[in-house]
Amino acid sequence: MAVFVSFYYSFSPNVAEYVSRAPTARSVLKILLYPLIKILGFSELASRPFAFNIELEAFVAGLVASALIGAVYLFPLMLMPLILMDRRGMRLNRKSILHLTFLFLASILMIVISEFFKSASAMMFATSSLVSTTIFLSGLLLGAAVVRNSIAFKRFIWVRRSSIRFSLS
Repeated sequence: MAVFVSFYYSFSPNVAEYVSRAPTARSVLKILLYPLIKILGFSELASRPFAFNIELEAFVAGLVASALIGAVYLFPLMLMPLILMDRRGMRLNRKSILHLTFLFLASILMIVISEFFKSASAMMFATSSLVSTTIFLSGLLLGAAVVRNSIAFKRFIWVRRSSIRFSLS
């Protein structure tokens, strides 16, 4: 946590000063941060049923927040490369998704082991690994699902138009 705090304070005063003087930057920052605030509120709501165990509650809140951050912020960035890959006939490699899923599950296992042995350094590594793999997996899987379903939707529309033209003839 100390590393994150020192990293944050190494640039945040300069950014805050710039944003306070630039109305356009302030407006853009508000637009970009609004979904994050809603995500954090939703993840807090999603973790409430697990309030009987504070560690489990924090785990669920972090997992939900990470997945939604990936879906909201990373998904749009991944969508265009996934569309281009699909148009070129390149499919998303299932092995890479399986490797990421393995890292996701290994991160959860590392969290459990870290909690059992009360290892703070292992817990920091495990949670940062879980957050990053969750963000990436949610953005990637959502992008792949959208591309796959958009293709199916286009085929459906094409077949429907063809059948309408054929029946009118």
